[in-house]
Amino acid sequence: MKILTLIFSFFITLAAYGQPSEPAPNPERDSAQVISLFSDDYNNVPVDTWRTEWSQAELEDIEIQNNPTKRYTNLDFVGIETVSNQINISAMNHVHLDIWTPNMTTFRLKLVDFGPNGAFDGPGNGDDTEGEVIIENPTQGQWISLDIPLTSFPTMTGRTHLAQIILSGLPVAQGTVYVDNIYFYFQEISTSEPMTAAPTPNREASSVISLFSDAYSNVTVDTWRTEWSQAELEDIEIQNNPTKKYTNLDFAGIETVSSQVDISTMNHVHMDIWTPNMTTFRLKLVDFGPNGTFDGPGNGDDTEGEIIIENPAQGQWISLDIPLSDFPTMTGRANLAQIILSGLPVAQGTVYVDNVYFYFEQPAPTEPMMAAPTPNRDAIGVISLFSDAYSDVTVDTWRTEWSQAELEDIEIQNNPTKKYTNLDFVGIETVSNLVDISVMTHVHLDIWTPNMTTFRLKLVDFGPNGAFDGPGSGDDTEGEVIFENPTQSQWISLDIPLSDFPTMTGRANLAQIILSGLPVAQGTVYVDNVYFYFEQPAPTEPMMAAPTPNRDAIGVISLFSDAYSDVTVDTWRTEWSQAELEDIEIQNNPTKKYTNLDFVGIETVSNLVDISVMTHVHLDIWTPNMTTFRLKLVDFGPNGAFDGPGSGDDTEGEVIFENPTQSQWISLDIPLSDFPTMTGRANLAQIILSGLPVAQGTVYVDNVYFYDVATSTHDGNFAIEAPKVYPNPVNSGQVINLIGQLDQYELFDISGQARLKGSNQMIDTSLLENGIYFIKILNKNGQMFTEKIIIH
Repeated sequence: MKILTLIFSFFITLAAYGQPSEPAPNPERDSAQVISLFSDDYNNVPVDTWRTEWSQAELEDIEIQNNPTKRYTNLDFVGIETVSNQINISAMNHVHLDIWTPNMTTFRLKLVDFGPNGAFDGPGNGDDTEGEVIIENPTQGQWISLDIPLTSFPTMTGRTHLAQIILSGLPVAQGTVYVDNIYFYFQEISTSEPMTAAPTPNREASSVISLFSDAYSNVTVDTWRTEWSQAELEDIEIQNNPTKKYTNLDFAGIETVSSQVDISTMNHVHMDIWTPNMTTFRLKLVDFGPNGTFDGPGNGDDTEGEIIIENPAQGQWISLDIPLSDFPTMTGRANLAQIILSGLPVAQGTVYVDNVYFYFEQPAPTEPMMAAPTPNRDAIGVISLFSDAYSDVTVDTWRTEWSQAELEDIEIQNNPTKKYTNLDFVGIETVSNLVDISVMTHVHLDIWTPNMTTFRLKLVDFGPNGAFDGPGSGDDTEGEVIFENPTQSQWISLDIPLSDFPTMTGRANLAQIILSGLPVAQGTVYVDNVYFYFEQPAPTEPMMAAPTPNRDAIGVISLFSDAYSDVTVDTWRTEWSQAELEDIEIQNNPTKKYTNLDFVGIETVSNLVDISVMTHVHLDIWTPNMTTFRLKLVDFGPNGAFDGPGSGDDTEGEVIFENPTQSQWISLDIPLSDFPTMTGRANLAQIILSGLPVAQGTVYVDNVYFYDVATSTHDGNFAIEAPKVYPNPVNSGQVINLIGQLDQYELFDISGQARLKGSNQMIDTSLLENGIYFIKILNKNGQMFTEKIIIH
């Protein structure tokens, strides 16, 4: 599965910055089954240190809503030690910790046991044992509760002298992670069978050869358990779905000897498995070769291959989709005769099996069929090194002698393109014609790779002396950006602010661009449209006032607007708020400006507002930096007093806007039905604004009022629902329909480049590449909406 980690657009930013606004969840496990190192909910065992001297990280002990939390920054790795009080976790079977990170793309947890001698002997020496689990792409900006079976650390064979816990990850020396509730526990392992059937396959039958599945016609199988198997087999049904159940499994042979299967045109094998207890699962395929008989491993023309799945998830269906290239020693595929299942624990495994089939999947292309997108920036703001769209400055070389890569100049659809193969690193130089990019704000390049998992771009400025002095010497400065898991087999437009290269303090003498990445010396990347450009930064404050409302005042209850008479508001910033408030004017229009916003309370407690006959709430907001904006309404109920959430007769509700458009006024017209948990509306007492980034948000607010859509319409101008985008996701070549009162739209690709614009309500996707797009829709009421569209 590919995970998109590159989004370069003014629509999308990182999920969160700063620290979590809420503490980690409270553990609910029985303390009798827990050994805790750090948690308010349990008695903790002694810990020598939460940051050893040899750690490469900073540690700060903080509190989040009075809850002690560990905060690690600039994390490469950090050691936590219990050397003087080594812990016996042999009776435990899981480790738990809660983590929250704003930026980590990989998180690793290592456990180290010093063994019976209780001393550190080092990896592979003495009686020390250790194990590590790796969490790729942990969800950012929210608490993640990790509950990891100790069987996931199979190389840590000792568990009676736990002495170290080591946290590490990526990006190197830049990670930030908040940690709470670190404990070991025992959990009774369920031995029950699956309650639901395996997922139903949905692959096209014409590309499938099935041995066992209700979804397809199955070829003949001699037996699902050979005589020489070491396992029991039971044919069962789960939700009326036939399923194979193997118990006491050491190994089980499945044979098609009398009707050998030709899978030579297939490229994957699939099966769904569910196990309550297996720690290793193995799948072997055996081809009897042209002679069609069993000659034994290494004899005759038999070939076979095996894959091993370590620590398969227990208690849930796992869909295995395994490329046949993962069985490289099975060189024959025209006479498949055996499938052998095996695993650990020996002769004790239980596994349920369904949907065993082979299939052909069109492999991802290894080279681009289409040229990179054509840039459309105004040439007056561009310094180009390589692009047909602009006049290029002189480049000494696109591959220096010291490069570790091959370069080929090719054309794709008559468009010149650079193709680098076997890439470890490659230098591009303008030494004899140093480039002054000091007035530019961004660097752009388009890349396409079939296999790179990391892509790096380094810029090097030789400084005023114009000579190479080497890193840290003379007046050279340089900076690098790293892209983890770039989307493969499609063009990616990288638009990178030069502020992302903070260590490159000089920009008047650019001499080198260095590309590198992973896998080492194996990467292939196509490159086009390498240029620097100036982009007017988005304004940080509005130049124009918010739109003037034109609803009929008879249907409006206003709290703040020049257009209406306002009801009394006690305060626009309560004492318990975490934000600053400034009353300003924009074009002579009074406006509320909140800065350093975590949350702010607006209260009408002494003059409770009855909005029970209203249908909508309206406010206009303008933000230069918020990635999440929340609006909460709180009704104090008939008793008119604050009882607290879930107490008394208070009710409240909240709506959340992700990635609001920045640096322009947004008119929010929200149906009160979007606050279903606020069942009372006759005693509105509080409006609470909050969002992300935590304690850093800036938002300008105007025209805060409630209205009844039936009585506040004016000249036919009333709230219109957001246009619908259908279908979405959409298959390439299909038509997208824009349903609703549309004025115009503009479609942007993932880099923020405008691709289509119009006012018709159908969009033909046949000229668009597969990927993610964003559409900005202006409706007939002058409201702007943004939607994400996926084309696949």
